[in-house]
Amino acid sequence: MVGLGDLGGKILEILARTPGAPELIVGDIDEEGGALKVNNAVIGAVHHDLHPHFRFTKVELNDIEGTAQLIKEISPSVVINCAVMQTWNRIRNLPPEVYSKLSAAALGAWLPVQLTLAYNLAQAIQQSGVKPYYINTSLSDLTNVVLGKVGLPPTIGLGNVDLIVPALQTLIANELKVPRNNITIYLVAHHVHWVYPREAGYREGAPYYLKVMLGDKDISAKLDKDRLMYDAVKLYPPGIDFTMGVYGFGDFAQQPWGGVGDHVVHRHQDLTATKATFVAGVNSLSAAGGLDFPEAQLEALHYIATPAHPAIDSNGDADTADPEDTPAGLQPTWRPGAQKVILLVTDALCHVTGDAGGWPGDAGTTSVAVTGGILDAADISVIGLVPGGAGTNACVDAIAAATGGTVQATTDTGEDIKAAILAGLEQLTTDVWWTVTADPGLTVELSPDVHYDVPGGSTVNFTETITVDEAVPIGEILTATVTFWANSYPAEGGIAGEQTIRITVRQVVGGEIADERTLMVMAPWLALSIIALGGGSAILVRRKALIKSG
Repeated sequence: MVGLGDLGGKILEILARTPGAPELIVGDIDEEGGALKVNNAVIGAVHHDLHPHFRFTKVELNDIEGTAQLIKEISPSVVINCAVMQTWNRIRNLPPEVYSKLSAAALGAWLPVQLTLAYNLAQAIQQSGVKPYYINTSLSDLTNVVLGKVGLPPTIGLGNVDLIVPALQTLIANELKVPRNNITIYLVAHHVHWVYPREAGYREGAPYYLKVMLGDKDISAKLDKDRLMYDAVKLYPPGIDFTMGVYGFGDFAQQPWGGVGDHVVHRHQDLTATKATFVAGVNSLSAAGGLDFPEAQLEALHYIATPAHPAIDSNGDADTADPEDTPAGLQPTWRPGAQKVILLVTDALCHVTGDAGGWPGDAGTTSVAVTGGILDAADISVIGLVPGGAGTNACVDAIAAATGGTVQATTDTGEDIKAAILAGLEQLTTDVWWTVTADPGLTVELSPDVHYDVPGGSTVNFTETITVDEAVPIGEILTATVTFWANSYPAEGGIAGEQTIRITVRQVVGGEIADERTLMVMAPWLALSIIALGGGSAILVRRKALIKSG
């Protein structure tokens, strides 16, 4: 198997925990990270009293001759490709308006990055002279067709039909009020049937074959299959999308506040979606001193919240080129529309400008209130994680209060830290509002216009009224999209979820379809960007609310 990204990593873990798993040689271009993933899978299997024969080898698919030689030496029965040049969902990290435009280009736009490595591997298999089964998972609805046209067809692909089938079983069983295991699904469908209900810009109308059996009876003709295909996919949550990063803070490297090697703020790792990269950043943090004198967290927070913040001359030698100094321009790359949250983990009090013999902070740190105001203006909330909790550190209490955050008690154990983070995030609030785009003749309105200060994990109600113009012909199909937004209404918002409405006009009464209903909007906090700010130790979290409409 080649490629240990998201999909390859899941296949690896599942196979490791499957009794009787075949011998597996796992390849990836990332030698260190790949070997660690294989180790993790094998060690995890031991907990199930399983001992799979897995080993790692570095594979560079752009080296076709080298890959062919490796295949010849191994002589595998099956080759599984999970490698791509770029995952399709990377564009979700872009601003919403840019993402929507790129997503509207549909699947073909991503063919080059999905096809290249699968094509290279197919050529290597052919050159090796070995005749294995070739399973290509890389957008196989498109890439396998192309590979077949050039005489290199994979044996089979791997697509998302297996995600649609259990959702169909669940939806139909719920609607018919029968046990799910009484429903049998026969489905042939394209990848577009998975993305059309979930991603911006895709169109309905692609052909498919769906047969539904209830016990031994074919009930397909009695069902609205188009609706079921759409609604079944919408049963899945939007997913988790987060990035993480690591900063450290200390103090000015000047007596009496700090010494050689100290720093005000240091970026160990910018925001990343890769867990191993984030963990490496956390591991690069170090603690020193332990005397619990006041530290420079206000200056660190001011720097992080202010893109135009100048470089910091930590050691006071009139330049900013020393290891202790902080260059300009190393603020976190917050996503537009994201709700930004700082988890400030420390037991140290705060220096303010001029205290303790002239502490050299700037105009943004003359008081806790001033720094808190800067953070609040940047739409950044602070959650304090402090031994003893609220009331034990006046500085952290004030920063949290000024930015709409809270202070949570924590210890040095992983479980306590996790519990404190989750408790703090649950108490954060966001505004939730909506916008509508609709076909001519269709009007969709929700009430109220906005819910303010909604805590995470809450349920908010919108009453939705759908109105059709009397001039619309009976039988016409009209569509509308309700987009739910979260963050600070109305200036800054991230797309939290979408509801697609598809109306077939059958009966119009006084211009209004008799379908006024309450829309329940769940507000789980699903998207996180985490930055650990350590030394006096703080963690930054950027978070975007994903609203699930049901």
